[in-house]
Amino acid sequence: MLSEAFFSPGNWIIWLAILWSLPWKGMALWKSAKRGKVWWFIALFLINTVGLLDMVYLFIISERRRPIASRKNRNQNGGAA
Repeated sequence: MLSEAFFSPGNWIIWLAILWSLPWKGMALWKSAKRGKVWWFIALFLINTVGLLDMVYLFIISERRRPIASRKNRNQNGGAA
């Protein structure tokens, strides 16, 4: 049956990949949604790279600061940097 083939001992690498990528994907999706990055959310949701794209987003893309001019405009409008 299908369930016997899916849970066979030879599929341990698939289960390892799933267990590795789920926390990364969850954190990346949460952070992209919190920041309002719709296109990143869609890409992270649809593309499975076993956590690689998720880690790139978490550690590189989401850590980038806004340009200085954007921060100055926000400070002039009464917002915090």
